[in-house]
Amino acid sequence: SDAPKDIAGELTWCVTTAAGESLRQGSKQMNVPARTSLPAEELDLSDLLHAHGAGNLLIWPELAVDGRTVARNTLLFGRPKALRLQRPNLTVTTSGGETRYQVAVETDLPALWVWADVQDTDASCSDNFFDLRREQSAEIEVVLDKPMPPFVFRNKLRIRSVYDIAPGMRA
Repeated sequence: SDAPKDIAGELTWCVTTAAGESLRQGSKQMNVPARTSLPAEELDLSDLLHAHGAGNLLIWPELAVDGRTVARNTLLFGRPKALRLQRPNLTVTTSGGETRYQVAVETDLPALWVWADVQDTDASCSDNFFDLRREQSAEIEVVLDKPMPPFVFRNKLRIRSVYDIAPGMRA
């Protein structure tokens, strides 16, 4: 924790296949000391690793404080290039206008290193290269260097994941 004081929260985790099938999950209440890095939970997943292989498993830990997710991660059992991903169906909705847009992204399958790009436009995103679990969503804000009508923004917006650029990681 980088927080200046101790916090209490709930750690949840889910182990899935690269296709999003939930295999095991758990949670625990925990106290997180300020400015420390400590193991939170030790999991014996050797049976899942043996049954599914390192290139087909993902762990999705999250920490919630007062019901709000404050930390989220994706853990792999090997090198990223060993993963065998299926094509995620990324569903995108937008709102806003002028130079500020909110973009919500949902997925039906795990989508790793998701990012937004606005073609031919200088844009900055509040978050880029995030991971999404099956049926999970994320919302980012996109700020443009010049005003753009909503219909033009939607036409120029591209949301992609590592699946789109790394054929070697495809199942």
